[in-house]
Amino acid sequence: MVDPDCGADGATYVNACEAACAGVAVNYTGECLDTSNVNIVCQLPNTFGIYCPPLLDGYSVSSYDSYFEGCTIEQIGDCIEYHSLPNEYSDYLVITVCNDAGDCYDVVYQITISDTCIENYNCDVQNACTEAITPIVLCPEFCAFNAPGVDPNYELTFIQSFFTLCSISRIDGECFRYITIPLME
Repeated sequence: MVDPDCGADGATYVNACEAACAGVAVNYTGECLDTSNVNIVCQLPNTFGIYCPPLLDGYSVSSYDSYFEGCTIEQIGDCIEYHSLPNEYSDYLVITVCNDAGDCYDVVYQITISDTCIENYNCDVQNACTEAITPIVLCPEFCAFNAPGVDPNYELTFIQSFFTLCSISRIDGECFRYITIPLME
């Protein structure tokens, strides 16, 4: 049966059996991608990443696909939103961009999903103080998105606090409102 798989060695095998016979683990289902022009990015587990391919004049996103089953991808304008799973893994996001004449090119992102992604960034912790029930608006400058290899087109899509007695709401793509709730004795 012909069901191509890409081996960990970068070679395409007719199927998983052929790869196993060669002693090679299967990286993903499908033919191996040309990785000579791949955008390498790192994303935390269970987060949303926004990937906006560079577009030539008259071109737009035609299709997109991921090689890791289970993640959620969705087109938003000429960008693709990639929702990573809660575990660590690697994936390829292939975005096909075409013009009206049918001329196309692929933009490929090699995405590493890992808790260590945040360790790659040299961020200064931003401190803000507030009294209980006094809202503050925070518009953090995400230094993580300025790191080499990270798509600079980002938007704040998910906010989480490790303190459970608070209220957090997103205002727009760059800011959120944080309200602390007083402890009851």
